[in-house]
Amino acid sequence: MRPKPAGLHSNRYSGVMVMILKRHLALFLAFAIAICVLATLPGCGGDDDESSEAASPTAVNTDLLGQSQAVIDMAKSGSVYSTVATGEIADIKALSPDVLPPGAVEASSVTKVRLAYVNPWPTDFTRFNVAFVKGICNSLGWDFKYFSSKEGTVDQVQSAFDAAIISDPDVIFGAYLPGSWLGDQLEKTRSKGILTVNVQADETTGQGFDIYIGWPTELENQLVLHYIYTQEQGQEAEVLSIWEAAYPAYSIPGSQELAEQMNINMEMVKSDTATMFDPVKTEQLVTAEISRRPDLDYVNWETDNMSADAALSAVRSSGRLVTTEDSPSDGIVFFTKDGYPVGFSMLQRGETPFYVGLPAEWAYLAAFDQTLRKLGGGTVAEGDFAYGYIANTWYPEDVQPLDVSDWNAILQFNLSRYDFFELFEALWGVTLPRDYPY
Repeated sequence: MRPKPAGLHSNRYSGVMVMILKRHLALFLAFAIAICVLATLPGCGGDDDESSEAASPTAVNTDLLGQSQAVIDMAKSGSVYSTVATGEIADIKALSPDVLPPGAVEASSVTKVRLAYVNPWPTDFTRFNVAFVKGICNSLGWDFKYFSSKEGTVDQVQSAFDAAIISDPDVIFGAYLPGSWLGDQLEKTRSKGILTVNVQADETTGQGFDIYIGWPTELENQLVLHYIYTQEQGQEAEVLSIWEAAYPAYSIPGSQELAEQMNINMEMVKSDTATMFDPVKTEQLVTAEISRRPDLDYVNWETDNMSADAALSAVRSSGRLVTTEDSPSDGIVFFTKDGYPVGFSMLQRGETPFYVGLPAEWAYLAAFDQTLRKLGGGTVAEGDFAYGYIANTWYPEDVQPLDVSDWNAILQFNLSRYDFFELFEALWGVTLPRDYPY
């Protein structure tokens, strides 16, 4: 609850303590001295430094805050971190050619590749994303086929993947696919020698793909939590994060630990994919969750690619939404993230004060690079997060001239900070378009 300073109890309990001290000061001091003496005896004061750390669960990780601030400071020119690990960013550096793993191969060494693409997202992003993947295939001289999973249910994703297998491709790209849904299908691809690549996902979403290009959910949450911490100036904050159940391990443990290290009380609520893709169900879900939390300060929605407008609408309808034009209040500040038009639109309208948008195109270019290495005899980079990520953070004043309705405009906006397409063009020996009609 925002007005209460971190680590302090209410005035009622403070008053009781004062009365105790006045009436029983001598007894209190004697008891305190006895405790101190006992603490010095063997076995009574804890065995090591870990006991001391456990006694201070709200101690803020200042190194973590410093790392977060470094990312934000570098974002204006484009920054990259090299690995994802709970509670830390292992490497922060300016974006340059040397951030890409060594051992790449030129596109000319891999020809006549047939790529099938399965994307489970029933959103506007899919239309642009399909055009983007197709455009990169055209630049590489590869054949491309797309298999829609319609509304993204388990049965529909399985059917789309089965259809992709039947088309007899060399490679199947998936976007954010839960591997736990596709055990039988992935067994078929292995028996047929089909290379499988899962983009914006890692092995915690289900094993079985040959290549994963992870999505840095923990980094996004770290930056949002850092913003909250700086706004609260050390006071406690109540945060509600809502996630889809298909990806529990992918989003929750590390993010929860990050919140604890910043003295933020973050409750994480899991929902299901069907609900979070349905605007009506999403608004009902968020309305119910915030109505049960009268002291809630922040809502952290998983991604602006999943009914984020409806989630924001629920907060707005409650009368508790805090916009950038409002003076500080005890209302609810809304966050979403990922870099989609709806999130940029919210930022532009002042309905969210801070936005983390990591260009998805980086992940797909990394996926193509790993595929080229695998098929062309290059060095396949190890680890789901081997390519790192561009960390773009934005404020309302940054995006006022942006056409938030157009995916290509957002791509150009990201490239204006650093044209990372040039890095992959240099590796592959090709020219990539900067516009993808959809």
